Amino acid sequence: MQLFKLIVIFTCLILGSFLSDAQQKITYDEVDATSYDLYINGKWKTLLDYGKTSINGGQDFIYLRLRMGYAAVMLQNFSEALKHYNHVLKKDRYNEIARYYAWYCLINLHQPEQAYIHVPYFSKEAKTMEHISKRALRDAGIECSNKFTDITTRNNSIYNKVSLNTRLGWKTNMEHSFITYNQIIDERGMVNVTNNSQIIIHQKEYYNKTTISLDNLLQLKIAYHFIQTPFNSHNISPYTSIVYKNNLWMIGLKYHDNYCTLQGSIITGKITDTTIHQYNFQATYFPKGNMNFYGISTISLHNRKKVNRINMQQILGCKLNKYIWLEANATFGRFSNYSENDLTYVYNAIDENRFKSGMNAYLQINKHILAQAGYTFEQRELYHTNFLFNQHSINGGITWKF
Repeated sequence: MQLFKLIVIFTCLILGSFLSDAQQKITYDEVDATSYDLYINGKWKTLLDYGKTSINGGQDFIYLRLRMGYAAVMLQNFSEALKHYNHVLKKDRYNEIARYYAWYCLINLHQPEQAYIHVPYFSKEAKTMEHISKRALRDAGIECSNKFTDITTRNNSIYNKVSLNTRLGWKTNMEHSFITYNQIIDERGMVNVTNNSQIIIHQKEYYNKTTISLDNLLQLKIAYHFIQTPFNSHNISPYTSIVYKNNLWMIGLKYHDNYCTLQGSIITGKITDTTIHQYNFQATYFPKGNMNFYGISTISLHNRKKVNRINMQQILGCKLNKYIWLEANATFGRFSNYSENDLTYVYNAIDENRFKSGMNAYLQINKHILAQAGYTFEQRELYHTNFLFNQHSINGGITWKF
């Protein structure tokens, strides 16, 4: 009899546990109604917290994700919103609401090339409202830099760049840049150059980068940089000058996650008749889900004349207010014939860099005009010596968005 009582009690406890769980289990109707009420009343933080609890409790459906995504947008957490919209698109790739806000989030995370992969799913009215066309001139910009040193054998130099960004289709973007670099140097170590006490460098460059969005997560990047570097002297025939024609190529693959992007790339080509190889791994991250604070970390391994070097570039940016943000950068390690920013900038000066750092400020004047100004400090080693000198750069630019 005693054993029978124990069995009954034990059975009742188990049944009570099951009944309690059944009573506590959240239902679809409850989640739908509660999340909709929070959405209608604009309780964005509460809606996100409730949605996470509901998903953990087994209720996960498209309308819940759409409401959570919109709540995250209203809280300016575009990475969190993107997570929910991408989840919707895994179940319904034609969902126009998810497509529109995924585009909107990527625009606000400064990833416009990837954003436009969603536009083909927009309605005609949405495209008209956002003034979006399949082929367009996206923006045009001018960048100038005045560089000066603390030694007499390196005169001031001027760097100018004109850029055009074009959209060739919903998945393809192309950037063109035309660059000049001018300087006069005194370098007696360049014995092959006539009148080497006053060598005129009038460098001309062309840069092209094509970005192709393969799907919602992957991008292919292909870049080309041509540099013509003449070492000309006064009062001599061009036939006695030294002119280097340098060709560099880059191919890279970029992966887009919600709170970060990861990119690997390979650069190869010739600079001053020497073959170089550079391998880059880059991570861009948005810990707050927006551009209020972000970072870009790049590690590069480059090889030239069987010499391997490792460099690290670190960029940190923060938004001060609606119109202004600051960006600090530093490149650590010795480098020469080294490239940054998807092969946009090539450091092919005869003097090797030891360290580089700088600060840039950006001002969004209106929806069309972005202005920038900055300062860069470089410590360099004089050609074929152990003597160190400093180079300072003041730069500015303006970009017009069409």
